[in-house]
Amino acid sequence: MSEMTNRGWIERQTTSPESRRMYEEERLILWATEAVAEAMANQGLTRAQLAEALGTSRRNVTQLLSGSRNMTLRTLAALAHACGMRVDLKIEPLPRLTQGSERAGIDFDRLEASRRRLGIEGDGEGWPKEDDDPAFSRRVLGLDRE
Repeated sequence: MSEMTNRGWIERQTTSPESRRMYEEERLILWATEAVAEAMANQGLTRAQLAEALGTSRRNVTQLLSGSRNMTLRTLAALAHACGMRVDLKIEPLPRLTQGSERAGIDFDRLEASRRRLGIEGDGEGWPKEDDDPAFSRRVLGLDRE
């Protein structure tokens, strides 16, 4: 994966305060849903089993994990609890986006591991312009599919 390509994509997503806010929202949703998915995998839980533990439907769990349904902090805590885990939250300063060697707060290794796990290849050089928006990484990682 090309770090320069990723840095360019991030810079395009964060050119204005509004686009930076939207980028940060999508980043948090992505990381929260990935953390729950990882906890489920570590516990060997399916979405159906998680739904049963929560007293809800598999569809609801799928919508929560895809980001298509808004996940409250209460719901995130319940999802983690059903996986035998708890959520730890921290608030930190926004990283500055630079042209240098900084990685702008993005864990590219984690992103690449998710891409490999999901069978996504390439570094994005040929992505169409319509995929150049703050919700892009969610679609690339397949989180908007059931």
